[in-house]
Amino acid sequence: MNDRVANNQLHPAIKEHLKGTGLVTDEEIGQFLNPMLKDLPSPFLIKDMDKAAGLVMEAIKKGWEIIIWGDYDVDGI
Repeated sequence: MNDRVANNQLHPAIKEHLKGTGLVTDEEIGQFLNPMLKDLPSPFLIKDMDKAAGLVMEAIKKGWEIIIWGDYDVDGI
């Protein structure tokens, strides 16, 4: 499993919870608990990401200020 957490290193309650979410194999659990950049889906799958990226590039070229806004509960503000 490379550098990822092995299924047998987890508490049974955690394994049961992960199983309930559809993560069963060591590989699935490892990818979930220790994600790697190569495992992430393309951000361009998000609707209009190409437009957003273009706007950011335009702002950089024109010297506009860019504000990054977020919060802690990751609900997609």
